[in-house]
Amino acid sequence: MRYRILSAITGATIAAATVCMGQTHKVAPQPETVVRAVGVYEWTGDLSKPSGTRFMPVTVFINGDLEDAGIYKPQPVPFALDPGNVYELQNAGLPKGTVVLESAIHAKLPDGAPGPAFDEGWMGYGSYKAPAASRHSAALRPSKNLPVISVSGGDGSKPHLGDKTGDAAGKSPDAGRSQPSSKPDASGGDGQAAPDPDRPTMHRRTSADDTASNAGGGDTGSDHDAERPTLKRRSPEEEKEAQQEKKKKEVATVTGTGSLNDDPDRPRLHHGGEEHEDNEVPKLRGVPKDMHQMVAVSDAKNRDPHPFARPWEDSNEHAAILGKMQAFARVKLAAYGVVPGVTPASAVVGTSAAGAGNPTTAAAATSAPDSGPPTLKRGIPKQSTVTTATPSPSPAPSPAKSTKAATGSSAHARSKIRHGAPGGPAPVTLADEDLKGYTLSYGGAATYVYMAHTVETGSVMRYVTIVAQDDGMGQLKVALASVTDAAHLDRTPWMRLIDAVDVEASNRASLLFELRGQSSRQFALYRVIAAKPEQIFLTGNPA
Repeated sequence: MRYRILSAITGATIAAATVCMGQTHKVAPQPETVVRAVGVYEWTGDLSKPSGTRFMPVTVFINGDLEDAGIYKPQPVPFALDPGNVYELQNAGLPKGTVVLESAIHAKLPDGAPGPAFDEGWMGYGSYKAPAASRHSAALRPSKNLPVISVSGGDGSKPHLGDKTGDAAGKSPDAGRSQPSSKPDASGGDGQAAPDPDRPTMHRRTSADDTASNAGGGDTGSDHDAERPTLKRRSPEEEKEAQQEKKKKEVATVTGTGSLNDDPDRPRLHHGGEEHEDNEVPKLRGVPKDMHQMVAVSDAKNRDPHPFARPWEDSNEHAAILGKMQAFARVKLAAYGVVPGVTPASAVVGTSAAGAGNPTTAAAATSAPDSGPPTLKRGIPKQSTVTTATPSPSPAPSPAKSTKAATGSSAHARSKIRHGAPGGPAPVTLADEDLKGYTLSYGGAATYVYMAHTVETGSVMRYVTIVAQDDGMGQLKVALASVTDAAHLDRTPWMRLIDAVDVEASNRASLLFELRGQSSRQFALYRVIAAKPEQIFLTGNPA
């Protein structure tokens, strides 16, 4: 009996110990707080010396959600457009320079008031700075005097470094050894050698170092709310220089350049010196045909770049993928149908450099203005709808047969124009073709984006965008497709790829598109996984 009681106590103790070990609580690390803003930098001319610039805010990723950067925390300027914010320009994840915001405006036209298209909403302006040149370290060179290990005083357990040149000159290994001196050294020590100036020393970190290190990673100065989230900001030195430059521009000068009443002696006031006004970059207005766009990212933390572009293996692979994407585009264009009419003069044509010198593209862009939008639905005019022929009052069979034959031939011709030949889609001329390949995540499937527009005579220009992804078996599967025409951009906007961008700092990229209408636009983010697209963000009001 006593043995059983001891066994029961021992078993209970072991079980309790096991339960305690199984319930050991491990404190998980605190999740990283990510504050990241994404926008689109637009310019005309050369990037280093643009003739016009503009920054369009898109989204702010904060507290695990995507917010509209154009309306998030306006105090009074939206958080993403605060002067001093530093945005890094990226091309498929690789840095291409920085843009420092200097000002922001909110353009809003009254209802029905005339004004330039695409110029409503919040937008920012700033200066571009090219990326710093990479430093190349000097090549290593072998030392002329190599140290050797010699024995000190015949004791092999105490090696010391000696000069090989001294051995070569016939000196003994102990000849180069320093003898203890009874005189104090220059440093004032008792028989100790002076400190080697080439020897590295350790220094404790000071508060000044902390301030300098935090200058480029989110420190906004004392004039900002401590609880307000921050993006990448300018350093205190750069902020001070910017304030001094701003004060210089605000100095009023008086010049005698004439005035009212043609009095040459009457002074004239100018706000700011002319030398400063000449250096200001003109603000971009509207959407010019030669406008360039690039993704801009601002993050409170400096992160390593992650390239998302997929390099082509060779020209044969590029040609094979291009042929497949063209086939997908022609099928979508055939299903959309031909739109009879003339391309409106206000239609936005392709902006890529590939079609800049194409005469057919220029001819399509400069077509005569349309008399008015045709009455059509999904590209099919009402007047071209197949109708039943009216029966002839004459009972003669021959005219009826001829009318039926004519009606059948015309219907067949219209069907052929709309749907193409029975063998496949009708051949169309595609211009401004742009094909890009991405790897949106580590080990992810190859994703391709193709854009083009048609060049047609007697019909309205059509735009097509195809997103396809590899299914892992070497076959492409269409994930997203969009087709529209120049006469109905307000109904179905033109889907234009900006680039792939990591909006969540998760090393997983999304596709950023511009949805461009006739006079307004929006920006949308799509995540593509297993050839299935998901729209994760869309800017609110068209801007």
